[in-house]
Amino acid sequence: MIVNSTYITLISDSICAGNSYNFCGKLLTENGIYYDTLQTIFGCDSIMCLTLTTYLFIPIIKNTATICDGDTYNDYYFTNLTQAGIYYDTLSDLSGCDIIFELNLTVNPVYFTQISDSICAGDSYNFFGKLLTESGIYYDTLQTIFGCDSIIELTLRITGGGIIEIMDSELQITGYEIFDVLGRKRHCCRSHLIRYMF
Repeated sequence: MIVNSTYITLISDSICAGNSYNFCGKLLTENGIYYDTLQTIFGCDSIMCLTLTTYLFIPIIKNTATICDGDTYNDYYFTNLTQAGIYYDTLSDLSGCDIIFELNLTVNPVYFTQISDSICAGDSYNFFGKLLTESGIYYDTLQTIFGCDSIIELTLRITGGGIIEIMDSELQITGYEIFDVLGRKRHCCRSHLIRYMF
């Protein structure tokens, strides 16, 4: 007498969210342990045991980043981003299921401040530790609390070119006006006979 064996086959598998698994003609969508019985060529049972894992949702991996205005953001998932916003990319994990990467990108401003000032000839102007004595346009770059540039532009003018003296001369002046080198009126008055020094 020949005794034929009953076979038990163990299967472990997984599916991604939204997918189904065909188990001997049955479409499965939920976690669980499922059985089906087939017949061998000898008429004995062949039992299939399936342990199914279903990923119920698509995972989202969130990240935040900041750049300065004018810079470009690049990483493993996102490239050449220059505008603030929320960006998404979808990749597959080792099981073949989707993973969503979310990036919240902030763009901090770069500031540009213009200053105009003047000093008298012979004086100096302290521009962030630099003593300036000549007319010109000067720049200095500071850092904001976010690490971005804050650029300062100074336009400096030197006024006054010295004193011209007219000594030992009495002039009859009925009125006068004094202008600086930029053409701005500085003084005006009426006078009698005076000794005048420019």
